[in-house]
Amino acid sequence: MLCLFLFFLVSKTAFSQNNTIFYANASSKTVMEGSEFTVEFIANNIKLVNFQPPVFNNFDVIGGPNQTSSYSNNNGKVSQQFIIGYVLRAQKPGKFRIESGYCDYNGQKLATVPFEIQVIKSDSKSKAALGLPTDKDIFVRMEVAKETIYIGEKVELNYKLYTTKNVRSYDINSESAFNGFFTKPKPSRTKEASQEEIDGIVYSVQILETRLLYPQQTGNFKIEPALISLGLPDNSQRNNSFFFGSNLKPFPVRTNELNLTVIDLPKGAPNSFSGAVGKFQMQASIDKTSLSTDDAVTISITVAGNGDAKYMLPPSQDHLTSLDIYDPNTIERGERESFGELQTIKTFEYLAVPLKTGSITIVPEFSYFDTDSIAYVTLKSTPFTLQVTQGKNKTQVNLVEQSNSSRTISGLLKPKKLYQETKSPFGGPIHLGFIFISFLGLGFIFFQKRKLEIEAGIDPATRKRNKARKVAEQRLSKAKEYIVEKNFRAFYEEISKSLLGFIADKLNVPPSEISKSNVALKLKSKEVNDELIKEIGEILLKSEIAIFAGKSDADVDNTYEKTKNIITTLADLI
Repeated sequence: MLCLFLFFLVSKTAFSQNNTIFYANASSKTVMEGSEFTVEFIANNIKLVNFQPPVFNNFDVIGGPNQTSSYSNNNGKVSQQFIIGYVLRAQKPGKFRIESGYCDYNGQKLATVPFEIQVIKSDSKSKAALGLPTDKDIFVRMEVAKETIYIGEKVELNYKLYTTKNVRSYDINSESAFNGFFTKPKPSRTKEASQEEIDGIVYSVQILETRLLYPQQTGNFKIEPALISLGLPDNSQRNNSFFFGSNLKPFPVRTNELNLTVIDLPKGAPNSFSGAVGKFQMQASIDKTSLSTDDAVTISITVAGNGDAKYMLPPSQDHLTSLDIYDPNTIERGERESFGELQTIKTFEYLAVPLKTGSITIVPEFSYFDTDSIAYVTLKSTPFTLQVTQGKNKTQVNLVEQSNSSRTISGLLKPKKLYQETKSPFGGPIHLGFIFISFLGLGFIFFQKRKLEIEAGIDPATRKRNKARKVAEQRLSKAKEYIVEKNFRAFYEEISKSLLGFIADKLNVPPSEISKSNVALKLKSKEVNDELIKEIGEILLKSEIAIFAGKSDADVDNTYEKTKNIITTLADLI
């Protein structure tokens, strides 16, 4: 009997010491669904050695472990406290157990006492029981200017707070994945609260945060509700813990959901349209006004606008027919804020060689789709005049514009001399008949071959795509020979042909429809990653500069290997 008494005495003493030197605490044992609360593991005058937290089942761990410590010396009596805390969020209503945490002390394993958390449903009755406002007092909405938008059009999504109470803070716990959109936060600025009346109630309204959405594909998309925790003043809180000392009580809110419809751009885009959607400005410049046919002029077009940066591609300048224009180089200028709106800035540099002598007037262009007027807009620079003289290394080519109103051609044929007609078998009935039969035979052979391919289920487009890699490898083999011969101009010509020809064959489009200015757009439609597209653009740009300048390049081996690897990678992607 005495042994049993001593056992209970020792157990009670150990339990009491455990609760004194190592114990757990919570900011509240009754919390609301979706709200946050804190759990702390506190050690008095001992170090937390080999601390092991429990598994927080039925709760989301959104913060921690956060470690704090304190030290005091009161008349020579020294005390220390070590705290490890976690921020948890309640997932669903119910009663859930927080299990023990463990640490080592003097060769023993100490454990905290488990305790329960009551999670109540988030409704007006429960909020009133906890002394919290109702959903009519405080709520947050996701709002956009319009729900039907064009692909590439920027959309501002605002998290907008409506309240009749004092709200001190907020935290967006979770939000939609925004599938189908490229998103980024809009730089926040403190905005004054306004007032709005809804159903007879006057609310203070504040935009908490703004997301910029750029649709990447057409279709119907659902923006899931966001979970937001608001901090309300809690004057009744008297907890001295550093971790709980904010004097705020959490108020969880759930926003509405949104349905957005993304539609394609209308037809009828001008030639200088390359995908930009929104509002844009353009400035153009040239680096010289006098040159020869052996020289090149650099045309710079700087564009600033609020559209998706990925769709701000170099515009075609095919209307400048007096110049041979190489594919441009794109320079990223970054972003700027203009009148409260975020704008992306890019510069496109075109290397152009004059095709004729004399005075040439050029007007660079940039087109975009204006989402306000729902129309394509073409921006034109001020005219630039080039004075071109004949160079030494290029045969003069004069382009003469012909009027459609006169199609008379005269003075081009030499006077005819009359000869006595002599009979010849060429051009006679027998000769023409022989030619006709030959073409008929060739047509029959081609028809039979085509018929056999169709019967075998072989589509010509498929055959072309399958042979694309073989053709590209043949061109690369030729490029390798030019490295040995140190014919770098010819090397880069083959590199450019192999890349563009391979892409054209794989996409089953004529080679004339593929160039550096539009290859990025073509590959994006096949979901090729941006990094690979960037590598292709760099190789094509390097090739064009080398072809034009005719200079040697010590980096040809690296360019060859990069091109070979790109073709291998693209073969599996498109």
